[in-house]
Amino acid sequence: MSRCISIAIAAVSAMALLAASSALAAVGSTTDFPTLLVTFQTSKTVTVTLTDLTPVGTSSGPPTTISPGTYNISIDDAAFVSDVQWHLSGPGVNLVTNMSYGEEPSESWVETFLPSSTYTYRDDNRPGTVYTFQTTSTALVGTQGNGQAPLTSTTPQASSKNGKASSTDVVGSGVATVRGTILGTVSSVGKLTLTSGGKTVSSLKAGLYKFTITDQSKKAGFSVQQIKKSALTVTTAPFTGKKTATINLKAGQWLAYPTFVGKKLYFIVTTH
Repeated sequence: MSRCISIAIAAVSAMALLAASSALAAVGSTTDFPTLLVTFQTSKTVTVTLTDLTPVGTSSGPPTTISPGTYNISIDDAAFVSDVQWHLSGPGVNLVTNMSYGEEPSESWVETFLPSSTYTYRDDNRPGTVYTFQTTSTALVGTQGNGQAPLTSTTPQASSKNGKASSTDVVGSGVATVRGTILGTVSSVGKLTLTSGGKTVSSLKAGLYKFTITDQSKKAGFSVQQIKKSALTVTTAPFTGKKTATINLKAGQWLAYPTFVGKKLYFIVTTH
């Protein structure tokens, strides 16, 4: 009897050890970026804090500081504020979202802040107030040492969903190469062109593409969207000038447009 009990105890111990080892392995492989909390307020203002509620960004005086590295950007619009367009920008980051004009309660992104760099955010609908924060030169977060790739200025990270944001960051940029460059123009009257290699875009192979958009219209912008998915907006009114975004085009039908109610250009993305 005692021998049977010993065998049973040994079996249970082995199972517990295996479970513990599996749990440790899972923890070691888990992506766990720190988070910036972005909240749209009913007063049509936006607050940005770390998870311990430390404010990030100031509109006057010395900029606040955070550690450089990769962060989750968690945007909360539970109040369904429809008149705010939040714009975060700086080296390697150009994120713009209006939460579908108050129709989406939340969005999640992943952005990488480079060391010794200055970043700003503002409401594009109220551009007079700009908030600024800086990164320190050391103590990288979300990088090698917790299962992530090393942070370099030539390997941007990417947004975690294809929402209403303008970002030079793309999913998989560290393991994939850009297939080509797509040139887009928005004329002063809102007419859109989209070319690659001197030809109008009609069919592309799936993968990463560098979109370079020249926007001459103060009333229109440039957005690209896969059918039944959220749009990625590269430029918006009243911006004029040139912007670049690297976009991961997946197989399916896509469209580009200056305004959602305007004329659209359709193209197909294939797997081969």
